Amino acid sequence: MGRSNAKVAVIIPSFNRWPHLCDAIDSVMSQTYDNVEAVVVDDASTDGTSELLKEKYGDQLRLITLEVNGEKSAARNCGVRSTDAEYICMLDSDDILLEDAIADRMGVFRNDPSFDGVVYGLIMVQGRPKIVFKVPPQGDVFEVYAKRSGFLNNNAYLLSRDNMLCYGMYNETLTNMEDRELLLRLALHLPFRCCGTYTQNVRRINGNTTRFQYRTLFKQGKKYSEAVKSNQELVRRLGRMMTDLEFSEDKVISDALYKSRLYADYRRYSNRMFRQYGQSMLKPRYVRRYLLSLLRPGQVDHQPRIAEVESKNGKRSERVHDTRINN
Repeated sequence: MGRSNAKVAVIIPSFNRWPHLCDAIDSVMSQTYDNVEAVVVDDASTDGTSELLKEKYGDQLRLITLEVNGEKSAARNCGVRSTDAEYICMLDSDDILLEDAIADRMGVFRNDPSFDGVVYGLIMVQGRPKIVFKVPPQGDVFEVYAKRSGFLNNNAYLLSRDNMLCYGMYNETLTNMEDRELLLRLALHLPFRCCGTYTQNVRRINGNTTRFQYRTLFKQGKKYSEAVKSNQELVRRLGRMMTDLEFSEDKVISDALYKSRLYADYRRYSNRMFRQYGQSMLKPRYVRRYLLSLLRPGQVDHQPRIAEVESKNGKRSERVHDTRINN
């Protein structure tokens, strides 16, 4: 496989992200690497995204317009299938790639023709470096990633399209933590290397997006751990780390409840976590947050909420309530 100027496709899923999407596209078109294709998958936007993109960019990008919203995992998969590029990477529609992001990651492949794994870059959040490890993990990163996934995200990795089709592709039942599930599977089969430079800037543009993410978390519930459990190779490799993975998922859900100011629901969820995880929940930050939730009034919010998670016959069942008031 020739790597000196191999084509790289950057897959950008988008739903109602105009005009922020343009910053992401412009960052792809400003790459110092020569052979780059921007693949935008408009996931049935209602804000005129496709028409506006055609007017602004013409044939400078590959635009796929979906008639039915299938969520970001399905949109990314559609983008991967649509391109003939030899390598692919992802970019969220409200984030940007730094100008050497693709050149630096492809440099790892060029410098070692025998390497056929995943190359990733370092992360900036709101323009500030995100430091998770002083020395970025490399090689077999499966165990490290299972325990501390924060050093990798959707924008960070780059790999061959063949490997993505063979070992990867997003689980389309997941709308959150879909990158964690995918990267676990990739780490099960492929070596990882870090290019050693910052390749992306993750941005927080507005609160509405964050609240929408919380809502999708509530709806998704425990599907992430369920997806992992359905893969026997992952289960065998994880072993006792499966409990850590479930704990991590529960922390994400409880954190979303707390930040949404749904304090009663947060306490109900936390009570179950205290029963299940015991001493792991006795860290000062968890206890402090729980006590603070008792002192703060809850917010009436027009979004679905998890009322409780209870155990029946050894299986978790999640009941989702919709707090919208009919006018």
